[in-house]
Amino acid sequence: MIDPALTSDPGRPVWATRGMVASGQPLATAAGLEMLLRGGNAVDAALAMAAVTSVTMPEMCGLGGDAFALVYDARTRTVTAFNGSGPAPLAASVERYRAAGYTEMPFEGWWSVAVPGAVGVYLEMHARYGSLPLEEVWAPAIRYAREGFPIDARLAANIAAGADKLAQDPAAAAVFLAAGSRPRPGTILKNPDLARSFEQVLAEGAEGFYKGTLARRIGEASRAAGGLLTAEDMAAFEVEVYRPLVTTYRGYRVFETAPPSQGLILLEMLNLAEGFDLSGGSPTDPDVVHLLVEIKKLAFADRNAYLGDPRFVKAPVEKLISKAYAARRRQDLDLRRANNAPSGGDLDGDTTSFVAVDGEGNAVSFIHSISALWGAGVMVPGTGFLMNNRAGRGFVLSEEHPNGLAPGKRTMHTLNTYLVTRPQSPDPEGPEGGHPQPAAAPEQGAGSSRQDAGRPAGDGELVLVGNTPGGDGQPQWNLQVLVNVLDFGLNAYQAVAAPRWTSFPGTDPINLKAPLELRLESRFPAETAAELLQRGHVLRGIGPWAAGGSAMLIRVLEGGVYEGAADPRDGGVALGF
Repeated sequence: MIDPALTSDPGRPVWATRGMVASGQPLATAAGLEMLLRGGNAVDAALAMAAVTSVTMPEMCGLGGDAFALVYDARTRTVTAFNGSGPAPLAASVERYRAAGYTEMPFEGWWSVAVPGAVGVYLEMHARYGSLPLEEVWAPAIRYAREGFPIDARLAANIAAGADKLAQDPAAAAVFLAAGSRPRPGTILKNPDLARSFEQVLAEGAEGFYKGTLARRIGEASRAAGGLLTAEDMAAFEVEVYRPLVTTYRGYRVFETAPPSQGLILLEMLNLAEGFDLSGGSPTDPDVVHLLVEIKKLAFADRNAYLGDPRFVKAPVEKLISKAYAARRRQDLDLRRANNAPSGGDLDGDTTSFVAVDGEGNAVSFIHSISALWGAGVMVPGTGFLMNNRAGRGFVLSEEHPNGLAPGKRTMHTLNTYLVTRPQSPDPEGPEGGHPQPAAAPEQGAGSSRQDAGRPAGDGELVLVGNTPGGDGQPQWNLQVLVNVLDFGLNAYQAVAAPRWTSFPGTDPINLKAPLELRLESRFPAETAAELLQRGHVLRGIGPWAAGGSAMLIRVLEGGVYEGAADPRDGGVALGF
């Protein structure tokens, strides 16, 4: 039986055979497709989209932010993870913040800024996998920054929402409030300083951004404003490249980014869900919704109880994503009543993302962010990009908490990306993964034909690549999309467009004391809402497409056909050829 809620939207997936890209911004998607048409690979396409979104979605991402990515190499059938999360300044400590009068982490200004790691990821990915010159890959973004682009309704609304914040910083106001605090969609926005920053990165590379001119300018701007971030903090940054975490679900391998990303939440939730037969359900089935919401609560409680920067906190990652732990944790699930006070188990946003697959079968799941809307609200004069507020949003002002602030420590991240493969040989019992291991660098431009039957089994054959922005909505929306495909058999568009729920709060320290509530899009049947109320859920009704997120998904079908979709909740698009 087809769920009636899935027939209310006429959208369809996109099909192609030689390559596909999807993002939350049409100009970015077009740039990604342009790279594929020029003979570039999935990494080239992803980096073009990263640069264009940095220009066209400046309130969400950019050179002053952070990034995570998964790359599937079709030649070796291996998955590699990239971590571009920057640490707190070395001068940052609980004692220093308390002495400055803070009782909790500041959400704006230079004291909320962490070292920006996104540029490191862009350049490391290109060095390892890129096939086109980076000047060519970033040319569309530089053109949009220098010549201008028409802002869409979302950016216009976000400028209005952030006008007071932007007005406090002269450099930011000069760029984003040039047409006033309520610009009309279609207004041309130019940011020539950002074009020059991209060109400077092209000329000087990672060494220049983290130890050269831009690093010095960032440190000087921070010092002038009384901030803690220094050029020395910038110089100490290094990208982590590693083997990602992985579990199995319904016979597939699901790969995720490791701490300080909270990607393992998705893996733990899948392990918990695997103990139940969901095949006869649907996205709006009250039994399914109740079960997945309760699973979310347990996994998020574990994250809050145990996880932090693995360089500072010995987190029980292997146990949290083990099948044995999932079996024990299922005993904490009540299939009839909502648990409104979940706790950690006993263990012996504002972001944008995109996906790309090329004609050789290489794939990328990429997410980058400046944390909150408009980040810290501060711009280094003359650079055109905003700094993140990751430290202020993520850390707890406590020395005892696993995610407590410490000098040089990375906060836990909501950012995460996933990728699914079909194993070519039987998996060992239980999930692989655990603490990430360094990944070897492949030959530049790696990748070969999908029809090459002699390839190694590696991590398996690509099945799905996806992600979504949206803070703590990310793992729970990713869970819903994966269940929609792997359990309910929905196509890519149905999977991302299906009615969506969000269990609030998540893990952001600013929200942790808020009471639990379950937010349901109004497309859920009244009968579902009534049953969830009966089970003790505190419901909050929201608009038909108001759950948030911007889920991107590409499936690999039989015969090498790609099926892609972009979330209709956002202004994105999927394109292929």
